[in-house]
Amino acid sequence: MNVEKYFFIQKDSPCFVPTFAKTTLNTMKLKKEIIERINGRKDVGHQIAVSMGVTKTTVNNWLRDNKDNNPLTSFTVLQILQAELNLTPDQMLDGEFINQQTN
Repeated sequence: MNVEKYFFIQKDSPCFVPTFAKTTLNTMKLKKEIIERINGRKDVGHQIAVSMGVTKTTVNNWLRDNKDNNPLTSFTVLQILQAELNLTPDQMLDGEFINQQTN
């Protein structure tokens, strides 16, 4: 399963909304076990820092805080985690789902 299938990407917007069938993930953060795996893989943390244009210290702060909807849940980071840790978004993310309205 590919990360791209989970995201509706608005043109010219940094906002990415992950969608799962007829539900939308309202709030999301990385699962604790994924944080532990990233902490154990310095190469993954470095790759995230380079891709996001931040320092490794910033990535470590994001990992420590793991707040809802933080940059670790961005499309870019999830692509890295999918490639490096061989995981799908539903294996990486915890969140609160809301129903989508259908037209």
